[in-house]
Order: sequence, then structure tokens, then C-alpha cells
Amino acid sequence: MMFRWRLWTRFKLALRKRPMPSPRLPYELDEFAELLSSRDPAALRKLAAGLATQGEKRSGTLQA
Repeated sequence: MMFRWRLWTRFKLALRKRPMPSPRLPYELDEFAELLSSRDPAALRKLAAGLATQGEKRSGTLQA
């Protein structure tokens, strides 16, 4: 009986829906690709500033 119970629980756990990970970028993917491929210095500065503020938020949460 225990074998069946373990088999059933493993089967149920394997079939459960897992949450989709949310992107940690401060930009939409299309906007991020456009900024990344841009040769405009202002666009690259905007990208760097957005990623820097995102990194600072992460480091603050890790230390807490």
C-alpha cells in the first residue's frame, strides 16, 4: 500500500502546474533588445541606468 501511495504522490507532483518565472528585467523584451542593439549613446546609457537600478534593488534584498 505504501508503494502505491508514493507512486501516486510522485505522479501528482510531476503533473502539477509550476508558476512561470517572471522576467527580472526592468524592460519588456522587445524594448530591451532594441536598446541593446542600438548604437545611440543615450539609449545605451538608459539601458545601463535601468539595469543598475535593478541590480541595486536585488543586492538590497539579498542583504536583508
